Amino acid sequence: MKKLMKVLFVLPLMAVLVLSSAYAEDTDTVDVMVQPQVNVDLSIPEEDDYNFGTLELNTSSRSATAVRLNNEGDVGVTLQSHVEGISSDEGEYAWGVASSTGADQFSLYHAVNEGMMELEDYVDAHKLGETADTLFLQDGSTQAEIGSGEEKESWFRIDMPDAVEYTAEHTITVEVTATSK
Repeated sequence: MKKLMKVLFVLPLMAVLVLSSAYAEDTDTVDVMVQPQVNVDLSIPEEDDYNFGTLELNTSSRSATAVRLNNEGDVGVTLQSHVEGISSDEGEYAWGVASSTGADQFSLYHAVNEGMMELEDYVDAHKLGETADTLFLQDGSTQAEIGSGEEKESWFRIDMPDAVEYTAEHTITVEVTATSK
């Protein structure tokens, strides 16, 4: 019986010693990176080209129909626009785009809004230059965005030159850039 008592006493003690033996552990991390390949696809229907027609000098006019901006890509985009070029039938004698009007100088505004804008709705933030500018909503402080598969209306205002040397029709090419958010 004494032997059995010793065995019953020693067995749990051995189990404690075996289970309590120290073991080492170490952890580390790995960074897994991925960048999605997205499709950014902005389209402007060709029939949406806008013609202001014949305007008097030193006057302002706004577009009466919208130029539609369609996001056919698979991500939402923010928008910028700028005057890409100006041409006329008289070649190098095209007018210049400027922040204020003058001789052979006009101002062009571009904004995104649901519905036609009045002349007084355009603010300085809507004026276009020859470098990319943020395309704003009517409020002049919120950058225009278009969700995937959505369409927005954009509107123009022109302030005509005070005087012109050449009277040929001018074509103003506005480039709109969509950038994924």
